[in-house]
Amino acid sequence: MSGELKKLFIESFTDEKFSGSPVATFTTMFNPDNYSVKYAVEYEEDQGKGTSALPQKFKRTKPIDLALTFMIDGTGASEDLMVDGSEPGKKDVIDKVRHFLSVVYEYDGEIHRPRYLRVAWGTLLFNCVFKGADVKYTLFKPDGNPLRATISASFYGTIDDEKRVAEESDKSPDLTRYHTVTAGETLPILAHKYYGDPRYYMAVARVNALNDFRTLEPGQTLLFPPISKTTTSAGGTA
Repeated sequence: MSGELKKLFIESFTDEKFSGSPVATFTTMFNPDNYSVKYAVEYEEDQGKGTSALPQKFKRTKPIDLALTFMIDGTGASEDLMVDGSEPGKKDVIDKVRHFLSVVYEYDGEIHRPRYLRVAWGTLLFNCVFKGADVKYTLFKPDGNPLRATISASFYGTIDDEKRVAEESDKSPDLTRYHTVTAGETLPILAHKYYGDPRYYMAVARVNALNDFRTLEPGQTLLFPPISKTTTSAGGTA
């Protein structure tokens, strides 16, 4: 049902390809009011003293940065603090914060690092690793135990080596891609970016079941399948 409430959740995996079932899942008590996605490109900055400006030389594309803030409340404002499946009253705010950290932050001895993460909510589907988090406690019981916490977390986008190599190839139309829309982007622009031809935009619209391909929402995730799997090609050939 389109109006059904869906809560943001974070899944952890031991495999950088995100195969199999997640090891653990954290679900927010309240959805964030907003989230931000940061894109950045780094250029060489070497320049001799006394010289005028030089053409910017590309160095690398930085990982996409996702930042979001959400709240955990133990005042009774919500009927169920235990959105992770445990019984109400069996955990407090501190336990909930610890559960979040156990999913995103804790070292996994099997892979000798923190786990790979997937953040999902609505059109957002973000494969990533944990960058950091600030936990702010703002309301307390008489004994000093917190009743409310606000978590501001950030994540770095990640991609497995096989896909990364294909992404860095000048021509890799046979790779399935996921793209997070930013303001001002259009389907023809994105079709040209991924296929080298803007006329594939109608096929992309059909694959993603877009009713209005002229208006893309920032933060929306689109699938760009291999050219061979699109229903219609640019020149009318399969």
